[in-house]
Amino acid sequence: MRSTDVARAYADALDRSDDEAAADLMTEDVELVFAHGSIRGRAAWLEMRAQRTPPEHLEENVEDAEYVETSEGTEMRARLVQRWIESGEVASEQPLRVGFVIVDGLISSIEFAPGV
Repeated sequence: MRSTDVARAYADALDRSDDEAAADLMTEDVELVFAHGSIRGRAAWLEMRAQRTPPEHLEENVEDAEYVETSEGTEMRARLVQRWIESGEVASEQPLRVGFVIVDGLISSIEFAPGV
């Protein structure tokens, strides 16, 4: 599987809210880097996802995603859009860049860069 296919499969699993399928695409010691810090390990990521409380009245989607292969894996550029559930109107929108390092068909690192 190409690195772009792995990154797309990860994003598709998140869109379906299938955290287990997304985790299956990661190495055991995956590093995830966020604007506010980082975590290491597939188990830590699953724990973080389990404790995540989505906004009650908002739906969050990644839209217009473009995937480009890089020397280390794949970069995804997209828009992160939040919509009001009741009306469907856009509440917020921001650019998003996600860098995936892929090793032997698994994600070993993900760096999230909102607003880029």
